[in-house]
Amino acid sequence: MNYLKDKAVGVDHLIQKAQVQIYDYLNSLGYDIDGYGKCYITEDEVNGKKAFIPKFYKGTIADRVQNVSVLFAEGNKFFFTVGKNYNSVSKFLYETDISIYFIVDLNKAKPSVNHRADSEVHKDCYDIVSRCGFGDFDIELEIRNVLSDFKVLGNNSAIDTIDIQPYHIFKFKTKSSKFDIRKTCN
Repeated sequence: MNYLKDKAVGVDHLIQKAQVQIYDYLNSLGYDIDGYGKCYITEDEVNGKKAFIPKFYKGTIADRVQNVSVLFAEGNKFFFTVGKNYNSVSKFLYETDISIYFIVDLNKAKPSVNHRADSEVHKDCYDIVSRCGFGDFDIELEIRNVLSDFKVLGNNSAIDTIDIQPYHIFKFKTKSSKFDIRKTCN
């Protein structure tokens, strides 16, 4: 499923355009991937310790806010986070860093590949992310590096297993993405 906003504005507009392209492209390759837009790093408790986890706001049901964690190995997924600041470039133009996280079951994404298919998945994701209108970006690997923006590692074996075969986690981190704070899409 691709979780989209009704009317994305500003940085969410930029993210949603990319989200649709990534979702459509990877699913056309057979990934069976879920797409999440901008996630928020929220404080939570994991194994009795304070943690900061990316969560996706799914709305309010029966007066209860539905924020769901996107850090789980099951199912192929991608999600976005944005930098802590929006820096002004001109009157309505801003820039910020954007990260796109991918959590993929390599066996499901590349069932015909007989080895760990992480490089093949990197290539597929690079092919589409490079066409999404972001600035230059880096690719970050290894779970401790990829999840360094969150405080979730340590004694949490469930999260530590996200990057053990068949699972793989990596992220694309833009050096700067420009967006019009007024821009809206339907």
